[in-house]
Amino acid sequence: MILLTLLSFYGQAYSCSCFHTTLTKSYNSADVIFVGKLRNELKDYGDLNLLHYRFDIEKVLKGEIKDSIIIETGFGGGDCGYRFQEGTEYLVYAYKTEGGYSTSICSRTTSLAASILDSIFFAKMPQILSRSSLIGVIRYWGDNKPFVDMKNLKVTLSNKENQYVTFTSTRGSYFFYDIKPGKYNIELDITDSLYFTPYDSTVRIDSLQCEEQSIYLRPNTQISGRTVFPNGLPASHIELSIVPADTQSLRHSLGHFESVISNDSGYFHFRKGITLGTYFVAINPNGPTIEFPLRPTFYPGSASMSNAKTIELKTVKTTRDILFTVANQSTPIYLVSGYCRYKDNLPARNVEMRLSLKMMYNNDNLTVTTRKDGSFSFKATEGQKLWIDWFNFQVESEKEAKEFWSKHKAYTPDFIIFNEQVDTLQVFNNISQLKIIIGATSTYVKERIQEDRASNRQQ
Repeated sequence: MILLTLLSFYGQAYSCSCFHTTLTKSYNSADVIFVGKLRNELKDYGDLNLLHYRFDIEKVLKGEIKDSIIIETGFGGGDCGYRFQEGTEYLVYAYKTEGGYSTSICSRTTSLAASILDSIFFAKMPQILSRSSLIGVIRYWGDNKPFVDMKNLKVTLSNKENQYVTFTSTRGSYFFYDIKPGKYNIELDITDSLYFTPYDSTVRIDSLQCEEQSIYLRPNTQISGRTVFPNGLPASHIELSIVPADTQSLRHSLGHFESVISNDSGYFHFRKGITLGTYFVAINPNGPTIEFPLRPTFYPGSASMSNAKTIELKTVKTTRDILFTVANQSTPIYLVSGYCRYKDNLPARNVEMRLSLKMMYNNDNLTVTTRKDGSFSFKATEGQKLWIDWFNFQVESEKEAKEFWSKHKAYTPDFIIFNEQVDTLQVFNNISQLKIIIGATSTYVKERIQEDRASNRQQ
């Protein structure tokens, strides 16, 4: 609760960060826990920096509450606020404050429909508080709803000293009760067509705690192959991506594709768990980068999607050993350099400039820091379009940064100026003497930095 209070008070300086906790600790730390239906949001109620919601109580699980209760929370994002929807039933973990009761996204507050694990926890009360236990649910990756056919699936929890066995319910949930504390492996009796990651297969159970572990099953799909140059030699250390062939999935991916790097012999292997569908295998589908300056190429060796072959994953056991010919057409890399000035023409030293790089399916970011004389330089591939998003100021020098941190032991808020004029620069050759003007005077920036530091010291 101390952490949540700090996050709320310094919402502008900190982003929301939640820490993991067990079901037992969540239950013990909450002042009231209830199932209720959101009646309405209260406008102009109390602190205007918080949202206030009135709930009609349906069931009290902890604490003393009457027929209704008002819950306060943040607006969402950096202040960890939980955004409720009117008319929806919720399971709410609330904490007493000076103004009443509050909750956040860092608590176990959730819609009643999504509270499968909590419902098991409260059904086993109060005996569960005096034992070590484990609650979990098995889901299909990418789908928050449990499998409807997961009834009676065998789940084994074991280590060198102990072994426990249970079976899943109709909703895909499982429960281990009265187990000895320790680190355990989880095994599922599933077919070869499915698998779950090693991250989901281990869990640590502490004394008198109820831990939770959801398991996400994935299809046992794989794509593998080898990259070669036109002369047949292996194309090593090439980044390859799988790109959805249908337009809707491609748009939903926002250009963030699953990628792998070919080894010394040119072989590559996409891990298990690719969603069933149709894909292109491509090199630099977003366009060339400094790290990988090759032009976009699609399997088996086409420069465009229209002439490329697709890989269809229709069954979960599909594995494709494909031969990908790399055109080896590298894009030229050019040097861009120049000077950054304030509005009053003084050099802007040690200023971070964030540049957005236009890619094929999304934008990438590049951060450049100016030198003491305001100069800067960076590399870009031929044809790259870029523009400056914002300028970031924090300290004048590395020495000053160390002194400030040592003295105050506190976070220094950044002062940012957004670029008022967005001029697109497209790189086709080496560029020198590029002049960047910050839309503020050096005096104004210095005063704002001092104000931010003074405010930070006070906080």
